[in-house]
Amino acid sequence: MRIIFISIFIFNVACVLCALSGFYVDDNVGQTVIERLMTNDDQQVIEHEILELLGLPERPRKRHSHSSMSKSAPQFLLNVYDKLSSDSNNAHTRHIRSTNEDEILFTEADDQAIDQSDIIMTYLNKNHHVSEVRHEKGRRLWFDLSEMDENMQIILAELRLYQLNQKNKFKKSNESITLAVYSIMNIEGEKDLIKISETDVSTDRDGWIEINVTSVVELWKTHKISNNGFYIGAYYKSRPEKELKIDEIGLVNGKGDDKYQPFLVAYCKGPEDWIIAPEGYGAFFCSGECNFPLNAHMNATNHAIVQTLVHLMHPGKVPKPCCAPTKLIPISVLYHIDESNVNLKKYKNMVVKSCGCH
Repeated sequence: MRIIFISIFIFNVACVLCALSGFYVDDNVGQTVIERLMTNDDQQVIEHEILELLGLPERPRKRHSHSSMSKSAPQFLLNVYDKLSSDSNNAHTRHIRSTNEDEILFTEADDQAIDQSDIIMTYLNKNHHVSEVRHEKGRRLWFDLSEMDENMQIILAELRLYQLNQKNKFKKSNESITLAVYSIMNIEGEKDLIKISETDVSTDRDGWIEINVTSVVELWKTHKISNNGFYIGAYYKSRPEKELKIDEIGLVNGKGDDKYQPFLVAYCKGPEDWIIAPEGYGAFFCSGECNFPLNAHMNATNHAIVQTLVHLMHPGKVPKPCCAPTKLIPISVLYHIDESNVNLKKYKNMVVKSCGCH
């Protein structure tokens, strides 16, 4: 009988539900019957608990099984998952790449954001929402942020665009090309473009282009009606008045390969950061057998002693006593009420201090 340490992390709770509902056993009369592990009601209760832990109002509806996983955004998250698994466990069992093996998938900014965030969200471009303008040389992109929690703190938001060298008509040009990202604003009923960021792009490369759009995504998070999408434009660096066709510099469009589709990634810190301390605590639990004779160090109750004796006489009818907590102590949690007020609350019976046979 012993106390075993459990490390409880308040900010990162992961739970996996086994879908197995039962297994088949021999009924001793020549047939196999299903032995239920849990009822449908039990499964629904557990599913509700998991959804609550994950902060989901209902079970996500998956219309397509694996086809959607070939797209750029989920592939990027699979790569993040691989990276986190590799960092925490050197036994790297999964290895998924959405692009070439030698390509740099994560920038230094990505690495820092992954480390600081506790939720990473990706969004694919909703082409049907964007009305293209005839003769427009640039490209419009729109991402549905309606489900983004306003209480989320955005650490970094990036627009990711893929450039294919073989589609680039300027790869033999000596002139530098600048890629600019604008936010489409609706000012007094008129559409206007506000430049967010720009970057020089190479004319002879394959790979992802990452553009920081944190400020505008932060705005759209709290003022969702202002989300009119992005406009992507390109021009010669030496001649900014000369706009180029975005397709001709090799940027993959909506008709291109799924794994190269433009997407938005947001690294966020959830509202759980209202907890100041502790980040985690040792909960402990009791483990071990209560075998005869029950010595003094086993902290056995009188009932446990009697149960042990009856178990010796009728082992098939009466089980042995169980190792269980005999003393529990509280923990204190310091947390924010609002921006100016802090509370300290004591939660009883949170830590196992000692165990005994019950």
